[in-house]
Amino acid sequence: MNSTIEKALNKIATLDELYANANPSEKGNIISSLFPENLVFDGVKHRTIRINEVLRLIFNMGTAFHRNKKRDKC
Repeated sequence: MNSTIEKALNKIATLDELYANANPSEKGNIISSLFPENLVFDGVKHRTIRINEVLRLIFNMGTAFHRNKKRDKC
C-alpha cells in the first residue's frame, strides 16, 4: 500500500490519541480538518453544516456493519 495512505489511515485510527496529546493549536487543526465548515455551539449542543467526506464515509460504514449484526440476530 502507498506509504502516504498508510500514514493517513494510521492517523485516522489513532485520532483519539493524537487529539489527547495535542497542544491547543494542534487540536484546532484536528477539529478544523474534521469539520471544514464552522462548528457552532449554541450553549447546549454542538453542530456543523457538514463533516469531512472521509469521516462521513467511515461513519456510514460503521452504521452498515451495525445494521448487518442486527439482521443476523433475527
